[in-house]
Amino acid sequence: MIRVLVVEDHPSTRLGWETAMEAEGWEVVAVETGAEALNLVEKKLPDVAVVDLKLPDMDGLAVIHALKALDPDLPVILVTAYADLDSAIQAIREGASDYVKKPVQWEELRDRIYRALERRRILEENRRLRAALPSKAPTVIAVSLKMRKVLELARKAASDADAPVLITGETGVGKNLLARYIHFHSPRAKGPFVEVSCHEIPKDLFESEMFGHRKGAFTHAIEDRVGKVETANGGTLFLDEIGDLPWSIQSKLLKVVEEKRFFRL
Repeated sequence: MIRVLVVEDHPSTRLGWETAMEAEGWEVVAVETGAEALNLVEKKLPDVAVVDLKLPDMDGLAVIHALKALDPDLPVILVTAYADLDSAIQAIREGASDYVKKPVQWEELRDRIYRALERRRILEENRRLRAALPSKAPTVIAVSLKMRKVLELARKAASDADAPVLITGETGVGKNLLARYIHFHSPRAKGPFVEVSCHEIPKDLFESEMFGHRKGAFTHAIEDRVGKVETANGGTLFLDEIGDLPWSIQSKLLKVVEEKRFFRL
C-alpha cells in the first residue's frame, strides 16, 4: 500500500486530500506542522510526501531538506501559491520532485503523485540493475603503436596509488574511458570512481559541490553535506574539462592535489 505524508496547515484542505487519498486506496498520514511531520518520519518513512510551502512553525523548504536527508530518493511535492514560484523553483533545485500551485485540483495532485512514484520505481530498478552488473575494467583494444604506448603509460600511472594524472586530448578521443581504465588497474579499483563535469556546475556552487559544506555555512545550508572530493576518498576523482574552470578555483583544486587535504565550507 502506498503511504503518503501530507503536511498542510489548512484543516479543510488537509481533510479533503486525506479523504481523496484514502479513497484511492492509500495509507495517509496528515499533519499540520513541519515538526509533527519530521517526528513521524523518523519512525517510519512514507513513499511520497506532499508539503505546503507556508507552515505555521517552519518553512516548507526546511521540511524538504530534512526529509531528503532521511531519504534522498523520497519524492516530495511542494504546494505553493503563484507568488511563491521562485521558492518552488528553489525547492526543485534542492530535491523536490515537483510542485503544484494553489488552488490545487485533486486530479492534478493525484497524477503528479503517481508520476513521482513511477520515477522513484524506475530509479530504484536502475540502481538494482547497475548493482547486479560486475564492476570491472573497461575493455580497451589498441591496434596502433601509439595507442599501445598510451595504454602502457596508463598502466604505469595506475601502479602509483598517489599519483595525480593529467589526461589531455580533443573532445571525443576517450579521456573518460582512459580515466576509468587507470582507475580499474590501480590499487584504488575497489573504491568509487567519481566523475565531475566541471563545466556543468555553476561556478558559485563549485566549492560546495567539490568540498562539501557545514550546516549554516550559507543560506539554505541547513545540514552538513559531503562533497565530491570526500565521496571519492579511497577511489578516483575524475575532473572532466578542468581547464574550463576559473584560475581561482583551479588553484584551490591544485592545493588539494598537492597537500591531499581540504576543508568543508
